[in-house]
Amino acid sequence: SRFKENAKRRDIIEAELTESVLIELFHRNKDYFEKIDSGEEYSARFEAFEKGGLARQALRHMMITHPFTDKHLLWTLNELRNMLGFGDKEELSNNEYIWKVLLPECFIKFYMDFFNVEKEEAETRMDETPLHASETSDTESETYDTDE
Repeated sequence: SRFKENAKRRDIIEAELTESVLIELFHRNKDYFEKIDSGEEYSARFEAFEKGGLARQALRHMMITHPFTDKHLLWTLNELRNMLGFGDKEELSNNEYIWKVLLPECFIKFYMDFFNVEKEEAETRMDETPLHASETSDTESETYDTDE
């Protein structure tokens, strides 16, 4: 089933997407990320963010960190900080633009490259990836796997 396949892919990401692999993926795609940031490369998220108002608010529901880990998140934020020229002390945790536009675009691109799939398929798979049982309190849920 897609559910089980996506759970396997999540486990592969957790095991094989090391810091060095992630940084290499980031740098290989840095031009792409910079073009999204400048508006040269089309991004529905960038467009919605620029539009503001309700379009920007709706991005809250399109924020992506799963199936990536907290370590992947920290490494990616660090690379984004460097790319955007932020100093070490500048706080990124509440930077709405990074969380709603650049971070999801990075994670989608990493997934695309890691599994050699198109953007739409990557987003679908990421969206359908189950949480680990330990990440949810809903024991009746069908949206997580039991880590068996």
